[in-house]
Amino acid sequence: LERVPLEAAAGRTVSEPIGVYPPGVALVMPGEVLEDWAVKRLMSERAAGAALFGVRDGGILAVTED
Repeated sequence: LERVPLEAAAGRTVSEPIGVYPPGVALVMPGEVLEDWAVKRLMSERAAGAALFGVRDGGILAVTED
C-alpha cells in the first residue's frame, strides 16, 4: 500500500472505504477504483468543511501499482 494525495488519486484502487461524514456512507469501497467525479466531490466537501473518512493527512491508502 502507498499513500497518495487525494488530488492525484483518480484512477487508483483504494484499500479502505472513503466518504463524507455526515452521512457516513462510503463513496468508494476497498478494491474499487477512485473515479475523477468522486475525487472532485470529496475535495469540494472538504473545502466546505465536511469531515472525510478514509482520507488522512490529505491522502488515501491505495494499492501499490506494479
